[in-house]
Amino acid sequence: MSLFLILGIIMPVIYVIRLNILDNIMTIRRGFITIILSIIGIVTASLLGSIVTKQLNELIFIIIGAIITGVLWGLLLVGSYILINWLTKLIKK
Repeated sequence: MSLFLILGIIMPVIYVIRLNILDNIMTIRRGFITIILSIIGIVTASLLGSIVTKQLNELIFIIIGAIITGVLWGLLLVGSYILINWLTKLIKK
């Protein structure tokens, strides 16, 4: 189960790393893309983990929890990317 979750979490991290390598600024559109990728990754990982472990009792609660977790993970990634860019520009001055 943890392997599925790790794969779901890594998908938006790779997107943010790609933004950092290309030295792009975080716009609202890119922030939404990061949040959507986080939601898709965590919902998919949670559903796969539930199906594999055969814990299908309250699937709607798993989906709702995964969506909330995906939004929070996406916001955390966006915030950390903005903070890293700000600190990098501050150090370069």
